[in-house]
Amino acid sequence: MNRACLASLFSALLMLGSSPAFARPALLSGEVVQDAESRVVSDIQWNTSLSAAEQQAQRQGKMIMWIHMLGDIKGAT
Repeated sequence: MNRACLASLFSALLMLGSSPAFARPALLSGEVVQDAESRVVSDIQWNTSLSAAEQQAQRQGKMIMWIHMLGDIKGAT
Protein backbone atom coordinates (compact mmCIF):
# COMPACT_ATOMS: atom_id res chain seq x y z
CA MET A 1 0.00 0.00 0.00
CA ASN A 2 1.52 3.34 -0.99
CA ARG A 3 1.72 6.49 1.15
CA ALA A 4 -1.26 8.19 -0.51
CA CYS A 5 -3.50 5.20 0.21
CA LEU A 6 -2.27 5.00 3.81
CA ALA A 7 -2.84 8.73 4.31
CA SER A 8 -6.38 8.48 2.92
CA LEU A 9 -7.15 5.47 5.09
CA PHE A 10 -5.76 7.18 8.19
CA SER A 11 -7.76 10.33 7.42
CA ALA A 12 -10.96 8.33 6.99
CA LEU A 13 -10.38 6.49 10.27
CA LEU A 14 -9.82 9.77 12.09
CA MET A 15 -13.07 11.19 10.71
CA LEU A 16 -14.94 8.01 11.59
CA GLY A 17 -13.56 8.00 15.13
CA SER A 18 -14.64 11.60 15.69
CA SER A 19 -18.17 10.95 14.44
CA PRO A 20 -20.91 11.65 17.02
CA ALA A 21 -22.29 8.16 16.30
CA PHE A 22 -19.20 6.72 17.97
CA ALA A 23 -19.34 9.03 20.98
CA ARG A 24 -21.31 6.48 22.98
CA PRO A 25 -22.83 3.15 22.09
CA ALA A 26 -26.49 2.96 21.20
CA LEU A 27 -28.75 1.28 23.70
CA LEU A 28 -30.54 -1.81 22.44
CA SER A 29 -33.93 -2.92 23.61
CA GLY A 30 -34.20 -6.12 25.62
CA GLU A 31 -36.12 -7.69 22.75
CA VAL A 32 -33.29 -7.01 20.29
CA VAL A 33 -30.67 -8.38 22.69
CA GLN A 34 -32.76 -11.47 23.43
CA ASP A 35 -33.18 -12.14 19.70
CA ALA A 36 -29.43 -11.78 19.10
CA GLU A 37 -28.64 -14.08 22.03
CA SER A 38 -31.10 -16.65 20.73
CA ARG A 39 -29.45 -16.64 17.29
CA VAL A 40 -25.96 -17.00 18.79
CA VAL A 41 -27.04 -19.95 20.91
CA SER A 42 -29.20 -21.77 18.35
CA ASP A 43 -27.98 -20.81 14.86
CA ILE A 44 -24.27 -21.44 15.37
CA GLN A 45 -22.96 -24.96 15.79
CA TRP A 46 -20.55 -24.60 18.71
CA ASN A 47 -17.86 -27.16 19.54
CA THR A 48 -17.21 -27.73 23.22
CA SER A 49 -13.99 -29.64 22.57
CA LEU A 50 -10.92 -27.90 21.17
CA SER A 51 -9.55 -31.15 19.77
CA ALA A 52 -12.84 -31.84 17.95
CA ALA A 53 -12.80 -28.28 16.59
CA GLU A 54 -9.21 -28.72 15.39
CA GLN A 55 -10.09 -31.94 13.59
CA GLN A 56 -13.17 -30.41 11.97
CA ALA A 57 -11.23 -27.30 10.91
CA GLN A 58 -8.49 -29.42 9.39
CA ARG A 59 -11.01 -31.52 7.44
CA GLN A 60 -12.79 -28.41 6.14
CA GLY A 61 -9.67 -26.30 5.59
CA LYS A 62 -10.96 -23.59 7.94
CA MET A 63 -9.63 -21.66 10.88
CA ILE A 64 -10.84 -21.84 14.50
CA MET A 65 -12.33 -18.94 16.40
CA TRP A 66 -11.72 -19.58 20.09
CA ILE A 67 -14.00 -17.92 22.62
CA HIS A 68 -13.41 -18.53 26.30
CA MET A 69 -16.38 -17.40 28.33
CA LEU A 70 -16.98 -17.31 32.05
CA GLY A 71 -20.58 -17.83 33.06
CA ASP A 72 -23.64 -18.75 31.03
CA ILE A 73 -24.49 -16.95 27.79
CA LYS A 74 -28.19 -17.32 28.60
CA GLY A 75 -27.90 -15.83 32.07
CA ALA A 76 -26.06 -13.30 34.18
CA THR A 77 -22.31 -13.81 34.11
